[in-house]
Amino acid sequence: MRPGGDGGLGSERPGGLDTDIAALKRLCGNDPEALDAIDKANQNPTGVYNVHTSRLSGNAEDRALRKLRKDRPDLHEQVLSHGKSAHAAMVEAGYRPSPSHDSGQCFGSGLRV
Repeated sequence: MRPGGDGGLGSERPGGLDTDIAALKRLCGNDPEALDAIDKANQNPTGVYNVHTSRLSGNAEDRALRKLRKDRPDLHEQVLSHGKSAHAAMVEAGYRPSPSHDSGQCFGSGLRV
């Protein structure tokens, strides 16, 4: 358990579940609402002993959901309801560049087509 004794999902082995965060995320599969709930519960609440033995990690979608939940709840809700992808919401919010199909370049490669 983390110092501070909150017993939250940040613990190595959460009380009552007898599993770790990675296993919970695998069980959730592609359910963005469940994955987001795990991520939200796993973030360090204010006032808790804040020494990081390991930083929050995750893929780009995890980070996108975190950013949208914090700064753009309207787009966050659209992602959770499967209305749009996390990437599309980040582009719409202006946090990621829009892939340009007019430039004549392959996205990210710098090669001309």
